[in-house]
Amino acid sequence: MKVLMAATATALAVALAPPIGMAAADRTFSDVDADGNLELNESEFEQVSRSAFDAWDLNGDQRLIKEEFYRGLFAAWDSDEDADIGEEEYRTGHSLWFGGEVEPDFAEISGGHNTMTRDELASGLAEADILAKAEMLSGFGAGEPGVGWAAFHSALFEVYDQDDDGMVTKDDFAAFEDTLVTNVDNGEQVAAIGQQDAVHAEVVALSEWRATELYADGISVEYLIDEAEVYGPGGDEIGSLENVVFSQDGRVLSIVAEVGGFWDIFDTHVNVPWDEADYLGDGLTIPVTEENVEDYSVFETGYLTTTGAVTDTAVVEDDLATGPNAFRGTDLIGDYARIREDRDDDGLSSFGYVNDLIIRNDELAAVVVSPDPSFGLEGPYYAYPYYPNASALGPYYDMPYWEEQVAQAKPLDYDEFEE
Repeated sequence: MKVLMAATATALAVALAPPIGMAAADRTFSDVDADGNLELNESEFEQVSRSAFDAWDLNGDQRLIKEEFYRGLFAAWDSDEDADIGEEEYRTGHSLWFGGEVEPDFAEISGGHNTMTRDELASGLAEADILAKAEMLSGFGAGEPGVGWAAFHSALFEVYDQDDDGMVTKDDFAAFEDTLVTNVDNGEQVAAIGQQDAVHAEVVALSEWRATELYADGISVEYLIDEAEVYGPGGDEIGSLENVVFSQDGRVLSIVAEVGGFWDIFDTHVNVPWDEADYLGDGLTIPVTEENVEDYSVFETGYLTTTGAVTDTAVVEDDLATGPNAFRGTDLIGDYARIREDRDDDGLSSFGYVNDLIIRNDELAAVVVSPDPSFGLEGPYYAYPYYPNASALGPYYDMPYWEEQVAQAKPLDYDEFEE
């Protein structure tokens, strides 16, 4: 499939309506245990830490400050979700997260009451400098603007690894399985440690959804990766496109290409901002030359890292990984697409596979799904509006529709896209 864009793509911020929660099926130990060996290594555990980090990062700046961390702890320890923590909840939570004797004393920070508030917990832990004592999340030190996901991931893995053997066993995981991570600012559950929720923008009625609008200027990510050539500013072919990187809200952030070989350098990956890439039908023109290739190093971004610094769960190609609020196109392509079981039930059931993603107006406009034959739909491919998911790294992509609704969509005809 090929389409024509007359001008260089420009980044467009997507203003989403206030998100609503859509409950997903529990993220069980077997869901996370990718290799089925009944132990989670740090790579497999990344799905858990990403979900928790995104829920605790209330302002979405990809950094956790102390206040956000204490709020997250309060929500995690408040097992009965009554907005107060009793002594048993406090002792259980403190033991799981920090181990050893409980410090500071429950009676001291609760003022002698039977329960404590979030502010009391935060002030009590801060006064005891519990983070420093636990040697956890060193980025909370003086002058540090909080911690990023990588540090949080490492610390959370150590918390879950109760027997300190370098692996999270099924028993380790079970100790946290019912622990909720709640957005305590609005009281709505937004994620769960050990679980994965989908968080959606305002739901578009499929009876009003016109996939045909994609035909004029939509760009297939599958086509970009499989077929599109990469050209330099002089029109010479300089490499191949490896992936497209998106933000969780659907903005196209950049492309990752492999270039070089014929220059005086070996093949190398470059990360080119989407607004500097010009798509003209058969490929992408990027402003990368032998002289400026270092300016497009993947290591200069805030959302691509080496697997040595994080883990290898979100490998962009060979050794590049996305941060917690970005994902690769290939993280979604190939996932199981799930829909709600019915109008009144938030349970999810399998619907088909994600085959492609369609970019339009510099954002991820649609997810192309191949439904399972059991649904009896007439076409092999259907396009549905993209909705942000809590993580694009898991095996599922969840849509806020049920069977009667998904059947209202018209089949997607790739032959109709502009050549």
